[in-house]
Amino acid sequence: MQDSSKDPGVKEDIKAGMAKSYFRMGGLYMSRGDHRYAKEMYEKALEVYQALGMKEEAAESCQSLGAIYKALGDLPHAVKMHKKALDMNESLGRKENTAVNYGSLGDLYNALGELKNAEAMYAKSVSLCEELGHVEDAAALYASLGRVYMSLKDYRSAETMYKRALVLDGKLGIKEDIAKDYTSLGDTYSACRDYNDAEDMYKKAASVYEGLGRLRDTGGIIESMADMYLSHNDLRHGEQAYNRAIDVYEGVGLVEGVARASLKLGNLYLSREDLKNAEASYKKSITLNQKLARKGSMADACFGLGQVYRMRADVKNAGEMYKKAAGLYSMVGDDKKAASVAPLIEGLKNLKKKTPSAR
Repeated sequence: MQDSSKDPGVKEDIKAGMAKSYFRMGGLYMSRGDHRYAKEMYEKALEVYQALGMKEEAAESCQSLGAIYKALGDLPHAVKMHKKALDMNESLGRKENTAVNYGSLGDLYNALGELKNAEAMYAKSVSLCEELGHVEDAAALYASLGRVYMSLKDYRSAETMYKRALVLDGKLGIKEDIAKDYTSLGDTYSACRDYNDAEDMYKKAASVYEGLGRLRDTGGIIESMADMYLSHNDLRHGEQAYNRAIDVYEGVGLVEGVARASLKLGNLYLSREDLKNAEASYKKSITLNQKLARKGSMADACFGLGQVYRMRADVKNAGEMYKKAAGLYSMVGDDKKAASVAPLIEGLKNLKKKTPSAR
């Protein structure tokens, strides 16, 4: 009777089974966030698969290793592994996997700041996705290309990509992604100062989010609209939008949003010398940021309040707020801002002391 353990085919089956176990263990460790053990398992799987000439499985191991290296923050090695997976998948004619590899490389190059390489990878991936009829993936890739063009300040190309994403997401009826596309178009138009179109896109995004009951996102869009109004000195609409955002944030209990929008509203009031409302907004922001232990934002609000008191010639309170701001800036390591406060403290000595105005 023949000993099956000496049969080469049986030995290869055993090795393939071991590699499969290594690969599954890698996935298990990855799901637990234990990336170093996952890396070890995927490397063992890859070694066996390559020795056995199992190219599809080897490509999947390389792809998984690319994801592990990315999670570990080792982006150059992540690129290397995804390129290996790409070469294998292209040689095997696996278009779906090839599209995934190109998309992953686009994400990595984008993270590395290699925007032209990111653009090339995303373009190849979206082309394959469209060929394969993967509409949802194509929409996401067009949105990624839009972000790349925004970083390159190529706003017209960004607009084209976001519009393509919007068309596909519209066909799919994925309302959350439609809202994101409208928001991205709003950001694009705002960046190139097409403020009317930006306002229209932001309003559409807010309407979709509101319809979905996503009030936190609705508040965020309204706040973005307020930022846009402020950027072209439309203080009246900016004030209205910040107050609306604050109302929405308060309604859903988003304290961070209320604190942030209150600080911006304080800056708006200060710019038009409405010191009473500026004071109230800054104080609100300080109180909330203190609860959130957000020292940097609290410092900004203290600085703004110091400016209010200085404009009123309230030397004592201005000095206290400036010193508090400087201390907080130092605590968060923002030495540049901390240093910028010192001349203002010194300049208070030249102010004439008088009764604070009620303005």
